[in-house]
Amino acid sequence: MKESRPGLSEDIIVEAAKGLLAERGVDGLTMRALSDRLGVALGATYRHVPNKHALLQLVARSLYDDVCQVDDESDPLARVKAVMLEVRRMFASYPGMAAYVSAHLSDFESPAVTTMLLYPLLEAGLGPHEAEALVLDLVLFTAGALLVKLDPAVEVQVEAAFEHGIDLLLVGALAHSSQHR
Repeated sequence: MKESRPGLSEDIIVEAAKGLLAERGVDGLTMRALSDRLGVALGATYRHVPNKHALLQLVARSLYDDVCQVDDESDPLARVKAVMLEVRRMFASYPGMAAYVSAHLSDFESPAVTTMLLYPLLEAGLGPHEAEALVLDLVLFTAGALLVKLDPAVEVQVEAAFEHGIDLLLVGALAHSSQHR
């Protein structure tokens, strides 16, 4: 029987889980596979993380922490677009994670990323309710774009289409907002 590894921590567990997610996707990440990767008994993993859902919440928090605020761009819509492109790239590295997060959206909110999106939208002229609705639209659009596994040969076109879609959402929301004032 495996022993509990000294120094096992939430951070070590999350990093191992991210490795498994990148290799096997959400469906291939199990608490047993994680324990094997860590070289510990299954019970040791469960002492730190009660279940797969809680583990995925920790992983999402870690991923969100890696999303950087874009400060070198004066255009607020360009800042929002840059954050969304980074979020898409980040989730694309972990197959199935976007679908899982979308299915449990209220459990996976990131106040920091929401703030990175919300404040520039307010700065661009959207009202608070419009900005909040657009943040949800952007999240759902991004998740939807990640649900389909495409041939890597068309990745450049997919990235361009995704950027175009973000632009349409942003410009369309501003146009809609200005028409209703």
